[in-house]
Amino acid sequence: MSQYLNGEPCSLLTKGKSSSVPMWSNLLPVLAISTKLQGPVQQLIQSLEIKHMGLAPLNNETASMNQTISVVIFNPLGSNSPIDILNVQFEIYLKYQTKTIASFSSPVIDIENGNEKNITVDLKSMDLFLPNSGIPFSGFLSDFLNSKTMDLALEGKIDVNVVAAVGKLSLSGLLLNAAQELEGMNGFSNNVTVLGFTLPRNDPVHLGIVIELATKFVNPSLAAMKVGTTTLDVFYEGEKMGQITAKDMDLLSGVNFVNFTGLVSPPPSSLKTAGFLFTRYFSGQDSVIEARGVSTESNIGWLRETVKDLRIETVLPGLKNYTFARLRPQTLNISFSEEHDPWIDGFFAVDIILPFTFEYSVKEVSMVAEVYYLGAPFALLSMDTVPCTFSNGTIHFNFTKALMASTDKDVFADFLKKMFLTPNATVTMIGNATAHVSAIFGDVWVTNIPLNGEPMFVEGTNDFLDKPLTILNPLITEGTADCLVIDLQLLIFNPSDNGLDLGPVDLELFLGAIQIANGSAADLYLHPGDNQFPITGTSCRTDNNHEALRVFLGNYLCSIKTSVTIQGNRESTKTYILKEALANLHAPAFVPGIPKGLINSALLEFNVIKILEFEMPAQLNLTNPFTVDVQLIKGHFNVTYHDYLVAEFDGAMNILLPGSKTIQSPPMDMSVEGVDLEILKKLIDQSLTVNITGSLSIRVGEYNLDMPYLQEGIPTSITLV
Repeated sequence: MSQYLNGEPCSLLTKGKSSSVPMWSNLLPVLAISTKLQGPVQQLIQSLEIKHMGLAPLNNETASMNQTISVVIFNPLGSNSPIDILNVQFEIYLKYQTKTIASFSSPVIDIENGNEKNITVDLKSMDLFLPNSGIPFSGFLSDFLNSKTMDLALEGKIDVNVVAAVGKLSLSGLLLNAAQELEGMNGFSNNVTVLGFTLPRNDPVHLGIVIELATKFVNPSLAAMKVGTTTLDVFYEGEKMGQITAKDMDLLSGVNFVNFTGLVSPPPSSLKTAGFLFTRYFSGQDSVIEARGVSTESNIGWLRETVKDLRIETVLPGLKNYTFARLRPQTLNISFSEEHDPWIDGFFAVDIILPFTFEYSVKEVSMVAEVYYLGAPFALLSMDTVPCTFSNGTIHFNFTKALMASTDKDVFADFLKKMFLTPNATVTMIGNATAHVSAIFGDVWVTNIPLNGEPMFVEGTNDFLDKPLTILNPLITEGTADCLVIDLQLLIFNPSDNGLDLGPVDLELFLGAIQIANGSAADLYLHPGDNQFPITGTSCRTDNNHEALRVFLGNYLCSIKTSVTIQGNRESTKTYILKEALANLHAPAFVPGIPKGLINSALLEFNVIKILEFEMPAQLNLTNPFTVDVQLIKGHFNVTYHDYLVAEFDGAMNILLPGSKTIQSPPMDMSVEGVDLEILKKLIDQSLTVNITGSLSIRVGEYNLDMPYLQEGIPTSITLV
């Protein structure tokens, strides 16, 4: 029966026995017919398919195997003669690419569904014998790990015990010749997911960053394999980035969760590529990385060779929706120019908040950031690479001449206007940075690091421009018939840490509501701390300001402080984005008078003969505070000591004071008519201070001016002649 079920021809001999016809009764016993019975074309084992296979290495010649096999049975006896398979025993050779890669012999295995067309055979803890120390089997496994499908042949013999209509039969040596397309692991293409990783610390011995990596492997194959502790090299763009190891790695069919530990330790030749990988990660971009098998702790040669051929591609997801670099501007100084967009000088801090705890440092940094005001971008700040300091996760750096390109001039103008109207204006900077990072394995450049800026309160000018400014050393350098040219120094103290350099600015000077002068600053700057810069102005007489000019110049020449207002307008600058800001400039200031007034001291002569004529000769020590000549044309004033009238003068003076000179005036006759002479006698030879009150007519250059005059505390002496 075994020969028949194998499809082989069977020799049959038929002998006569008896007949109901008498004439044949004696002949049939000697009748013998020899013939051949051809076995069925289809064998009893129609097909065989591996449904599950698990492998565990034992040694160089043996692996432990668990298999579930589906067997399709063909009943050559027909449907009217069913058969029931009781048990089977296999002797099978596995062939790949015509080579025998393994073989196994099974014990007798009882079958539960032997009366069905499809029966299931479970082979548990079978020894799989590997010829040639497993070398052919290693080649098969390498292809199995990295190929999508592969063809496997199963050849051998099967012994079967069946129950048929004729009774219980033992069939031995039934031939098996089956082929199966086996689904491979396909290099786990698109089936390995990085679930997360940490970089907890540095390894100073091996000069790397420790990495702990959690992954999910989906094995699409029906085969499973115990690989054991396995080490892989990790590559990006073909360059080695480090090495990871999985302990007791099992590649089961379906989903596997595998944890790796290892080191990020690119060699010096790969630091540039490592920088690219870090750049992509920190900027939220996914990167394809490859893991290549290196070794296993097993001493089984064929397994070690198999691991070396392991290739895994997966995606390292970028760091998305994570704020790890927070920009905190500390100080800003904005410098404006008519020719180009403004420049920025500043001191910034960047807080690095990584999801990792390994140690590193930052040596240099550059930055491009968009600047926002009220949610609208108005400028792009570009900062070249500068050195920085790094401490406790925070980068600090100074920079100069960083270009702040206007992207919306109107929003920029609104921001600057806000600075001139209120104590502060809020801006936010959002952009990207490039950092020169020093890690334990070497230096890398990481680019496109997202920067999320904190709102920065940029202190405006309101707080300190609302307090009176100081105008120092106003000097009249030229006088025409209607105008005076004045040079002065403007002193502004900026208490904030931020500054503005406004460039050339035209300003106006008001006494009350009357404009008395206009001036130009070649460079008006409001840096932190004291600022002093020159202004050249012109004061021209008009019908509206004549009286205000008289008061202003009179106070100045009499050492009296005068409160004024410095104002700007839209035409104060040619820089568009500053026009609205300067139109809102309204800064109180005061102008101190000259230290001693025009008159330094006075000398009066108590001449008895002159006194009888109610006259008292006098000489004045005079100083011209200006660089232009001043002429005292006439005067009308009283000289008083406390509440007593000492003398009075009303008449022409015609005294020329050369620019920036001190002179002694010619003798002047003052009137003492109505003066208490007894008091004058008591003051003779005493040092006293007197006050002069009245008016003066002067000519500054060619500019004529009648002005009130009051000077107190003039050192005076009266001598008896």
